[in-house]
Amino acid sequence: MKIPSKMEEVTPAWFTQVLAQEGHIINSKVVRIKTRPLGSGIGFLSTITHVSLEYDHPEPTGPTSLVVKLQLSSGALRELSEDVHAFEREIRFYRDVPPLAPIRLPRCYFAAIGSPSSVLVMEDLTFATPCDQVKGLHAAEVIQIARLIGRLQGKFWNNDTLASLTWMPTTNRQFWVNFDSLWDRFLQDFDGSIESSALQVGERLRGQSEWLENETDRRPRTLVHSDLKADNILLGPSGTPESILILDWQLAIRSMGAFDVARLMGGSELPDERHDHQLDVLRAWYEEVRQSDVDYGWEEAVNDLRLGGLQMVCWAIQFYASVADLEGRPRELVTRVCERAFDSAMEMDAVSILPQQR
Repeated sequence: MKIPSKMEEVTPAWFTQVLAQEGHIINSKVVRIKTRPLGSGIGFLSTITHVSLEYDHPEPTGPTSLVVKLQLSSGALRELSEDVHAFEREIRFYRDVPPLAPIRLPRCYFAAIGSPSSVLVMEDLTFATPCDQVKGLHAAEVIQIARLIGRLQGKFWNNDTLASLTWMPTTNRQFWVNFDSLWDRFLQDFDGSIESSALQVGERLRGQSEWLENETDRRPRTLVHSDLKADNILLGPSGTPESILILDWQLAIRSMGAFDVARLMGGSELPDERHDHQLDVLRAWYEEVRQSDVDYGWEEAVNDLRLGGLQMVCWAIQFYASVADLEGRPRELVTRVCERAFDSAMEMDAVSILPQQR
């Protein structure tokens, strides 16, 4: 079966072959599809398209709508996607993790890795409301999301279940290893609003990439989303398993769980609601993790949040370098992310855990 490299190659005949191969249809054929792009300016490592399907003879198990994710065709973000094996990770995630997970995860109907493209065919979750990272998340939403990721991470905390995911990396070092070389350009080019006191977080991070990696590697490991942000969150009907849905597991790693908390607050939470609130979010996450009876103390969690806050600043700088030349929503988004990341790290006193300067 040919793997499509662009949506023009995703045809009714292709869907018929995919759905029949996976056992979702037996006697019917897809005769017509209708497509519309999703998440303009959101899917930086892929294109995302909603597809409605019509059959000649509908079957109960044949989906009437799906979402197709395709790898970007070219450019620096395509190179980044290949460098971190983004599609391979997400495909293996949906193959191996959902049967083990205590939370509702999106269903994958079909996945294939190839060259020059890879593809994921996912269930249609457009009944839920997508969050918006530019607009930001409210405090109550952040706490709910932190609890959910904590519930998942408790299940995989430093155990054989996590160790069995041998294909999953233990680091996303590509996002902070180049910090020193990117920092001066950021200071020169960034046109957002960051307090000079917050920028001192970046100054203190100079020359600390190796320390940051080593410290993170020493921490207890669990399943980490790594890109836990508003743009990857859907809000469904309250009180159902779909009340919060976490998407886009392309950067999942086995690493320090508190990074997801720092990533969520430092990239997506509205600053006015985050102030004097970060330990409340951490506590909500921590209580869920502890429900799995893990050996992990509160002071460890606070330390790890600060470590995650430093990582988040590095991520923001890498993100800025990747999209700074773009306009529109990507530019607005990276500005908000950088402002929030520095402010969050300053408020949690993240630099207090760095080695003393000589």
